[in-house]
Order: sequence, then C-alpha cells, then structure tokens
Amino acid sequence: MQVRTSDKQLDSLVGLEWDTMHEEWHRVSKTEFKYNESGYNHQTLSYRWDTVAKQWILLGKDERHYNPYGLLSGNIFSSWDEASEQWKNLRQRIFTYDAKDQLLALIQELAELFTTQGFDNYFG
Repeated sequence: MQVRTSDKQLDSLVGLEWDTMHEEWHRVSKTEFKYNESGYNHQTLSYRWDTVAKQWILLGKDERHYNPYGLLSGNIFSSWDEASEQWKNLRQRIFTYDAKDQLLALIQELAELFTTQGFDNYFG
C-alpha cells in the first residue's frame, strides 16, 4: 500500500502478507520517506509490525546527504537499539563525481571504521 503527500511525493509504503488460514491481509512492514526543502529524500525510516502490541516498531534509517548539484554525496545506515533508545551506525557510503556528474567512486565503510562526527564533518 502506498501513501503520497499532497505534493505527490511518496510518504510511506506498507508491506502486507496474506494469511491463508484467516483469509485476510496482515501488516508486516512500513517504510516512511522524509524530504528536504529541495524535495530530495533525505531520510528513510523502516518499521516492523508488532502483532502483540499492535504497533509499529522502529528498525532502521537511511540518512542521505546531497551535494549542491543535487547528487547523492553520502548516506548513513543505522539501526534502532530499543534497549539504549539510540541509533547504532551500521555503515556509511560516500559518493564522488567528476565534472560531468559521472560517478567516480563509491566508498563504503562499516560502523567500526567511522563515527558520525567525522562523517558530519565531511559534509559540513
């Protein structure tokens, strides 16, 4: 199921699963999309449906950064730690482009190799 904002941007997607025993659809997953002032998707949040608590449980996020030309310059993938109620970085990707906006390099680092402070400074 798709939900769109008033300006036709994708707001969320809900994953459904067919229950053959009860012959009905059940919620399984949800993805929400957030946009910056330029209209680019700068954050994606992922959830799973808790059938006992009957609520969405936050799983992860993808934070995206763009260069002044609107090209994706990097992103951080994180998972939500319910125990500490904090985001745990999993990996980051950094994109570099040539003068014709062609992708030159994609660097991917795992969480133990970077900090968000360093990553934020890169895009600062």
